[in-house]
Amino acid sequence: MPASSPNYPSGPVFRVDIFNVPQRARRRFLEKVEETHRVLRSIPGLIEDHILERPAAPGASNIVTIAMWKDEETVRHARSVVGAWHSRTGFNPQTLMRELGVEAAIGEFRPVETEPEAEPA
Repeated sequence: MPASSPNYPSGPVFRVDIFNVPQRARRRFLEKVEETHRVLRSIPGLIEDHILERPAAPGASNIVTIAMWKDEETVRHARSVVGAWHSRTGFNPQTLMRELGVEAAIGEFRPVETEPEAEPA
């Protein structure tokens, strides 16, 4: 994650994961997503989280997960907690997605900082 800079001021960080999930894999995939979110909810600094869904191409769904974190420090801490949980349980998300045929687009986002409009001269 980039360090704080004028482009990334301190403040909330949104982790947004977008998954294209074949219908045959939906139940197993969602079980793991819900299990992961239970871990996330135990981490201080999580402000809110959501698991969303919409129909996609025939036979598939788009599942979107959003986690809003207090700041970059809490995101770093969350990464270490989740990594330790993966190690302890032997869960590998990349392997699961490959086995299920799930495609993912994952990123971290911050609120857009807009400049106030200048008064006309």
